[in-house]
Amino acid sequence: VRTFLTAHFFAEQLGFDKQNIQSHKELYNASVRVWLQTINQQFNEKSTDILVVGHNPHISYLVELLTGQSFEGLQPSQVALVESDKE
Repeated sequence: VRTFLTAHFFAEQLGFDKQNIQSHKELYNASVRVWLQTINQQFNEKSTDILVVGHNPHISYLVELLTGQSFEGLQPSQVALVESDKE
């Protein structure tokens, strides 16, 4: 519930259509591989941005994998912005 409410807050702040918010309960305590599979399934050719909201340690592992950089991990209420130069 808390993650879903956080997603709605960020969507409002970023001008993201809240109707596009999806909840995937199977991601709770799932491996990073499952996270990536779920993200890839939701991303389509028309997608240019994706907002992922989750809990640690999994969200920090995901950011590390996507960026290839090691860091201490996200603290509560922190945000990571990951950009790609791929078009």
